[in-house]
Amino acid sequence: MTNGLDLTTFIPKFIDENRDRIQKLNQTILALEKNPSNPELLKEILREIHTLKGTAKIMGFSDIVTLSHKVEDLFVKIRDGALLSSKELYDTVFKALDALANLVEIKQKNTQSTVNREEIYNHIETFLHNSKTQGTEAEVTRSGVDKILSDTVKPPVATAEASPLALLPVEGRKTTRVDLDKIDALYNHLVELIIAQMTFHQRCEEIVRLSHYTKQLRTARTKTHATTNALESDTKSSHETFIQYQIMEESLLKEITRFSNSYETDVAKLDTIIEGIRHQVMFMRMQPISTIFDLTTRLVRDLSGQFQKDVDLVISGTEVELDNTIIDMLKDPLVHLLRNAVDHGIEEPAIRESRGKKRMGIIALRAEQEGGDIIITVEDDGKGIDKELIKETAVRKGLLRTEKVHELSDEEIYGFIIKPGFSTSRIITDTSGRGIGMDIVKTVVDRLNGSLIIESNKGSGSRFILKVPATIALVNVLIAQVGTMTFAIPSTSIEQIAYIFWRDVKTLDGRASVFLEDQTIPLVDLVNIFQLEKDEDEKKDEGVGVPVIISHSEGKKVGFIVSEFLSEREVVFQEFKGYLKRPPYFSGITTLGTGEVILILNMQELMKTKDTAHTVLKSEDPKAGKHRPKKNTILIVEDSIITAELEKNILENAGYDVDIATDGIDALDKLPIKKYDLLVTDVDMPRMNGFELTAKIRSGKRLKDIPIIIVTAREKAEDKRRGIEVGADAYILKKEFDQSNLLSTIKRLIGE
Repeated sequence: MTNGLDLTTFIPKFIDENRDRIQKLNQTILALEKNPSNPELLKEILREIHTLKGTAKIMGFSDIVTLSHKVEDLFVKIRDGALLSSKELYDTVFKALDALANLVEIKQKNTQSTVNREEIYNHIETFLHNSKTQGTEAEVTRSGVDKILSDTVKPPVATAEASPLALLPVEGRKTTRVDLDKIDALYNHLVELIIAQMTFHQRCEEIVRLSHYTKQLRTARTKTHATTNALESDTKSSHETFIQYQIMEESLLKEITRFSNSYETDVAKLDTIIEGIRHQVMFMRMQPISTIFDLTTRLVRDLSGQFQKDVDLVISGTEVELDNTIIDMLKDPLVHLLRNAVDHGIEEPAIRESRGKKRMGIIALRAEQEGGDIIITVEDDGKGIDKELIKETAVRKGLLRTEKVHELSDEEIYGFIIKPGFSTSRIITDTSGRGIGMDIVKTVVDRLNGSLIIESNKGSGSRFILKVPATIALVNVLIAQVGTMTFAIPSTSIEQIAYIFWRDVKTLDGRASVFLEDQTIPLVDLVNIFQLEKDEDEKKDEGVGVPVIISHSEGKKVGFIVSEFLSEREVVFQEFKGYLKRPPYFSGITTLGTGEVILILNMQELMKTKDTAHTVLKSEDPKAGKHRPKKNTILIVEDSIITAELEKNILENAGYDVDIATDGIDALDKLPIKKYDLLVTDVDMPRMNGFELTAKIRSGKRLKDIPIIIVTAREKAEDKRRGIEVGADAYILKKEFDQSNLLSTIKRLIGE
């Protein structure tokens, strides 16, 4: 505390500013290592270190002040020509930067650093002691740093009344830092607004249909009037009735037309406003890919030293922008691809020279935009992928039969290296041989509904191409009916849609398959995968085409049978958040204009699961539906529409009939009308909460024995105690929510 100022309130700002500063120092020092004669780079390094030291001094972080001061001394010596650049020197500098980054990050957590700073201090002192220039540490700082800083912009002078923020650099008059949480909150409001927009469009369609029905009604009236006249039964009274009917009809049609036109105008205005907001919010969430590309230069430098190889990383396309969420997801895949390129791709310098290559290997990392997608390529000029070794390893691990080896395409061969646990390395180290790197790459790409392409020429190098969407906020999907449920399938996961006839379906190796475009494609019925009931109107008619979605992954194609193609549209993608964990085979959810919440399928996950590997079409028995066992019925009491719909989907997939009530009062209205076997309720709801509802039910006679499960965010002991006291049979916390836990609790309570 200084002059009544609580410095702890500035810690988040300090961390945020200096996290970026240390990253900038990494990039600038890497550039100086390659171009040591560039004085501007040296000036920039000294400015940044001096500012870091100054802000740390004001905040009272003496450990950061001491270490940054020593690094500053090194670069003053370099500037004065008293210290020659060397790999060993920069190794020490980068270790010091890593230590500074660690010291900055732990300030928020108020924990002790695990970095051995004394060892770094000793290395720095060794370089300073062996330098040509003599003088005290204070003299070095005055003569070196102050001179350089005076050539540019002098830092503001701290006074007793000055805020610590006074020493933080001004990034620009028209820029500001906004917490990502705030942008996410704004984005969530945008999602609700877009859903409202969809609803407006739905209402507009309903108005158009109403206008159409009114016109049909007028036509029917005209025919009726003509028939009445023809039968000469038209009395004066009936004639007057027809006249009145006609006047009312014309008025109704006129009013509907006026309302429809006004509504279309309002919707058009809403579209313009939302499109503007959407563009700005998406723009705020977009970040240049340099955010992660800049980290890779240091990574490759460290790896090349570790493996004793000469490697140059060439980066391009850093200005390409992606959604911040996608950038975060791509960090690990890029680390694994670059690590593999250095470890497995680039040869040792002596081997490269013996093969007529340059001693230094080249890794190219580039990004480019292609429509709404981003193409990221990691390419090296190393030894390439040994396809024979992959096949040999696949046979040894039991993944491939020997007689099938010669039938594999390149795509199928490369498909093995992205399988979990697959590695051709005979030795397991801290960087390779564990068979998890490429699996992580493929998993992330699949989650983004993207694609991974592998190309290689033995002796010349390899190329890994990642194709991912620029944003996952809005996605194009195909809406399809599967039995009695509706799903969304991302268009990027669909290679082709087709209609097949049952007479063309054959059984090969125990699987239903169809021959399409010179290929045999195995078929999977999604109704069977999700154990859904078929729609009553859905029949196996030999003369009617069956809708099939063809997806492609890891060198194979699979046809997924659906009940009906409904429409193709752009929807808002929402991830599973909070207590609802992402269930298998689904990547997210979306809400249609009708208000219906539907699940978005993850086709890549569906293709690689064992469920599709052994699923054949179930035989159809037209009488089977007549003898189905009675389903248990559950009432969900939840005021959040999305939460209620998600819980409903989980329970319906498990074979239950489900109704929804919006609060306790609504539940009490529904309970007497229908027999329910179990009730699942939230606590915090309007009008009547879950505790009050449970107590009310238990105080009655007719429903006092119905099992009740409370699912709530309230985790205090007194809330749990109250839940038990009012008569709940189970109390499940939302933050610990797991659908298997809920389903097992239900089965235990209703005796299944």
